[in-house]
Amino acid sequence: MNNNLHLRGNLRLISLPADGTSLPGLGLLPVVIGGMQNNIEISHNIRLTVGANLDITGGVVLVKRPQEPFVVKTGFGAGSLSIVTGSFDIALVNENRQPTIVIGTADGSRIEYEKLSIGVHFEVNSSSKNELRFEIDLKGLKLVISKTNSDSFVNKILPENGIAVEADLTLGYSTLRGFYFQGSGGLEYQLPTHVKLGPVSIDNILLSLKYSGSLRIATTADFSVSLGPLELVVKNIGMKGSVILGSGGIGGIGFNLGFKPPTGVGIQVKASTVTGGGFLNYDEDKFTYTGGLELKFSKISLSAIGILTTKMPDGSNGYSLLIIITAEFTPIQLGMGFTLNGVGGLLGLHRTINVERLKSGVKDKTLDSILFPHDIVKNASAIISNLSQVFPVKKDRFLIGPMAKLGWGTPTLITIELGVIIEMPSPILLAIVGIVKVILPAEASPVLKLQINFVGIVDFEKKQLSFDASLYDSSLLSFPLTGDMALRLYWGEKPNFLMSVGGFHPKFTPPPMNLPQLQRLALQLAKSDNLSIRVETYFAITSNSVQFGARVDARARAWKIEAIGALWFDILFQFSPFHFTADMGAMFEIRKGGDCILSIYMSLTLEGPGPWRVQGEGSFKIAFVKVHVSFDKTFGQAQTETIAPVTIHQKLIDAIQSKDNWQVIGPDRSHQVTAFRDITGTTGSNLVVDPFGTLVLSQKVAPMGIRLAKFGTSAISDVNQFQISGVTVGTGGNTVPLGFQRVKDFFAPNSFFYLTDDEKLSKDSYEKYDSGVSIGASSEIQADYFVHKEIAYDEIILDSRQRIKFQTSLLSKAEFALHTMDNYITAATISDTRKNTPFGGPAKLAVQDFGYVIADKNTLSQAGGYQAFGSKTEADIFLNGLAGSPGYNDYMVVHLSEI
Repeated sequence: MNNNLHLRGNLRLISLPADGTSLPGLGLLPVVIGGMQNNIEISHNIRLTVGANLDITGGVVLVKRPQEPFVVKTGFGAGSLSIVTGSFDIALVNENRQPTIVIGTADGSRIEYEKLSIGVHFEVNSSSKNELRFEIDLKGLKLVISKTNSDSFVNKILPENGIAVEADLTLGYSTLRGFYFQGSGGLEYQLPTHVKLGPVSIDNILLSLKYSGSLRIATTADFSVSLGPLELVVKNIGMKGSVILGSGGIGGIGFNLGFKPPTGVGIQVKASTVTGGGFLNYDEDKFTYTGGLELKFSKISLSAIGILTTKMPDGSNGYSLLIIITAEFTPIQLGMGFTLNGVGGLLGLHRTINVERLKSGVKDKTLDSILFPHDIVKNASAIISNLSQVFPVKKDRFLIGPMAKLGWGTPTLITIELGVIIEMPSPILLAIVGIVKVILPAEASPVLKLQINFVGIVDFEKKQLSFDASLYDSSLLSFPLTGDMALRLYWGEKPNFLMSVGGFHPKFTPPPMNLPQLQRLALQLAKSDNLSIRVETYFAITSNSVQFGARVDARARAWKIEAIGALWFDILFQFSPFHFTADMGAMFEIRKGGDCILSIYMSLTLEGPGPWRVQGEGSFKIAFVKVHVSFDKTFGQAQTETIAPVTIHQKLIDAIQSKDNWQVIGPDRSHQVTAFRDITGTTGSNLVVDPFGTLVLSQKVAPMGIRLAKFGTSAISDVNQFQISGVTVGTGGNTVPLGFQRVKDFFAPNSFFYLTDDEKLSKDSYEKYDSGVSIGASSEIQADYFVHKEIAYDEIILDSRQRIKFQTSLLSKAEFALHTMDNYITAATISDTRKNTPFGGPAKLAVQDFGYVIADKNTLSQAGGYQAFGSKTEADIFLNGLAGSPGYNDYMVVHLSEI
């Protein structure tokens, strides 16, 4: 017998504060912490273990207050005081030196274990319910199926060394949890049988025993069937069952047994006229069916792939479906050397487009999974994964997309795979996906191999167009070709435009238009440890600039000597007056073992013409001698404007008189209190304005209310500032002045003002300037007069003797307000009640338009006496006009939000 007893205790005396009507008193807290552990040897391999522990640290207190008897309280835990806890264990352990066989023989099939423990555990906790547990614990439980003494069939299907699987299992019952099952894993074994029964071949048999909330048992098989040119493969079909402890049934144990459908079915056809195959898989955990088919009929190739989900991602009832079907055939001549090589389509129910994932697909093989996919059976996992990511499940969104495969040349030298995918209903999204492949002069011996993947997105709700393209798996001779292209066009509230092939000028910061990291258009002429040569270029157009540049990098290595060289230029153009800035440079360096023994570096910036300016620096180093020079030279005469100036006064008058620039905006239908007959069809070219509507003039020739520096690429020879000062209606002496509000529209600043190079690279492409006026009624409906009226109602009283009594009563203002709190008039959008802050609610927010002000640099507060401006350009022009005035050097233009 092995005894292990430890016990520690003491008493604590504490003062107790007054509690209600009870006077202050004293408390005596016993502190007891201890435990015991005994092992009683019953035989050489069987022992009885008994264990217990107790923790009373402030959980029990003896309380004495004046004029009150002694009181014993439990659960006295407060502050740092704990609660009463304890446990008692007793277990019978059979721990053999050799495994104990339950069923079978030592040299044959058997079930055995290494250690068996049967125990009872009782746990006390004064803060929660007490628990009693009974457990049977098996360690090293093993199932062995041996070929010894087995019949011929079993000997044939079993592996040479038989089967042996092992796991630890615990079966228990708790007064709190009921029956439970625990284990270190499950019993699972796959038998590679390869048994052939006529046309049926059994390839594998899977036996599994697992626990996941319930005890799951399954027996499944993989088999194939060969019927002439047709071969069918079925995966994991068989029987499955579960044992649920504590669920009722017989002795508190529930049973469930049934058919297990296959997780996959494959088919392959090898006939003289038809070849190909397909598959159908089922993911039980995700409730998803996936399938694919690829067949070739003579000169026609048919492909189909589909994903069906029978539950929504959140677990709710519902379904989603995605199908892609394509057919390729002998090219059909379309004329001009073009051919139609294939057609197809996409259909998605309760599916949407993941725009960002689709865009990223231009740089990998994602588009190959959408447009005319090949080798569907072989690449099933990748294709299904790509489609699930690009077209995820989303309720009440639908996709439809026709596809076409075009070619040019005979044999085909250029191939274009194109798909147009429409997502609906509103907001409607249009996606254009494509792959362009060029192989010259022939596919067998290509000199030029190009593959351009592209994705275009038109978001009609956001009023945005984006186009991304990338060179993929391309080369010239044996030299890799890489590069990206992007185009953005925003025509909504913040219009902008840019296009880039290979990136941007190094000093250019692209606007926030969700642009990817663009790789330069590059040709890698050599890439090895001893020699590397790379040539790259780019070209970009924005609404304010034109940019292009190129760079060559070379590196050569022999023994410990390394030579590095680079040559580059970056150019920014302005057309009127013609001006350009060119940054260029060159460097050459020779290193030995990491030390520079010779280097030459030069960079310069050339601006011109009229006058020309060259500035830059250069350095030369050899061994320990280093020479550095810098220069800044200006030469030549200023050039006069070579483009003839233009007049814009008449252009603006023509724009104001053009009916296309006038717009009639009717009132919200819910605001109308009178209906008017539509007479627009009888008025010819005249505009008909609703009495509650608005007449808007907005022209796009030139901004108003600001002095213009140029018009497009030309100087202005007549008037360079325009303003509408008043609006009247009538003819002759019968004119009536009308109120109006100024309206704004977007204009490109570079078309009307001279911008510095830095401004071209950083300034917004479009800004809002005055473009016209708005004439008409305000949003408030007004009346000429109103009257006060008392609200009266008749009260009719019918008593038990059928006598009728009439009485007229008046409704007070307070009562009337109470009755109108939620009626139809109060709920109308034009009601003053809707515009007021709800009782007890937060104040309504008002959003102001963006603006710019002249601010003091020292205090960052608005400079006194200067108004706010609608655009930064207007503020800059006004600030330039203050040159020479007191305080000018302390002024700056800031956004209104910074004040």
